[in-house]
Amino acid sequence: MYFTETAMGTQLDQDKSTASVEYKQAILQMGTLLVERVTKFWLHNDFIFQRTAIFQKYDKILNKVHSFADEVILERKKQRTQNGACDETEDAVGKKKRMAMLDLLLEAESKGEIDLAGIREEVNTFMFEGHDTTATALTFGLMLLADHEEVQERVREEIERVVGSRVPTMTDLGELKYLEAVIKETLRLYPSVPFIARTITEDFMLGQRFAMLEMKSILCEVCRNFKLLPRTKGWRPALVSDLVLRSTDHIYVTFEPRTSEL
Repeated sequence: MYFTETAMGTQLDQDKSTASVEYKQAILQMGTLLVERVTKFWLHNDFIFQRTAIFQKYDKILNKVHSFADEVILERKKQRTQNGACDETEDAVGKKKRMAMLDLLLEAESKGEIDLAGIREEVNTFMFEGHDTTATALTFGLMLLADHEEVQERVREEIERVVGSRVPTMTDLGELKYLEAVIKETLRLYPSVPFIARTITEDFMLGQRFAMLEMKSILCEVCRNFKLLPRTKGWRPALVSDLVLRSTDHIYVTFEPRTSEL
């Protein structure tokens, strides 16, 4: 769960404390309970839901999530007070380290733009919505590219034409139109979040730019350095829905290094 470093400035994979272990488990358990509620229509009603054993478990897990988030927020706020707020810090070798999202939120809180309850909501939203969505899309995308050699070759040719051998820029990534179409087709066939849980009551802009650029940059590096081969041609996974779409089986793709780099 390395995205926790971006959200809260801490890597849960490196933190073996009881609180962090319980938090990771709570995130996974919460996802299972949310899917169970969504798929059972009689649990949609709050009056009924709050009188079930599922709610008791849900409430207990939610308290763990909130407790850990509050502890991290208050500790981070204390550190900022003691050390002084700064836009960036330097690591041991003098390399600039970007501020965590929590630091940006605490900066906004110091200006009166958000309160601590709002910060907790933002952190929890980032944690839940950052839960493997991009990784899931990339997994299915690699599987499909491996199974469709002609599509993979067109992607590679586009990368060679637009990017060449250099590190892709934001402009380059925007020009990879065919790769973007491949990603969107992957999401159509295997949507990372396979259900719509809310009905909006007002217009809003749904951000997709960061996730799209992230997937483009990763697939760009993979496709120009490796040829993707399927373990079994035409194989398709059995799917199960959690917080994100998952395969019940492992998805195997062979990465064959290309003989010449672009």
